[in-house]
Amino acid sequence: MAARCDKKSASANLRLEQRETQLEKHRDEQATLESRRRIFQHDVELDSLFSVLKVGLVLAITFVLKEYLGKARMEPLTFLDRIATLPARLRITPQLEILTFAYNRRDPDVMALLGAYCDAVNARGLRMRSGRTLRMLVDPAPPPTRPSTGRRTKSMERFHPS
Repeated sequence: MAARCDKKSASANLRLEQRETQLEKHRDEQATLESRRRIFQHDVELDSLFSVLKVGLVLAITFVLKEYLGKARMEPLTFLDRIATLPARLRITPQLEILTFAYNRRDPDVMALLGAYCDAVNARGLRMRSGRTLRMLVDPAPPPTRPSTGRRTKSMERFHPS
């Protein structure tokens, strides 16, 4: 009978050790998860700062579309994708900073919009930080590589206010 009691005692001690090991693992996992639940103040501050920067960028784009591009109807993301990322060359003379946009054959509507309002922007005589005047130009369209079919699927007037 003593052997049977020793066997039960050993079995119970083994289960106790296993349960204590599992309990320790669960406590470690809980501590790890708790540390992830805390929101640090600097994370909130960074989120707020980037939100302000995003709003400022949207307002700046809206201003450019309204004041410099004749109230063009365009979403801020469209502006960033199709105008702000256009390749350009900057040539500096003693009086001028000449910004020349490379013609984008794949986006003739935006190129027409830019070309139409370059003269209006140039007429404002915008001064750069260097004291020079900004002059904007758009490269002329290259000759077509194949003849036109005469059909367009999209309106050339889609960026103009109605």
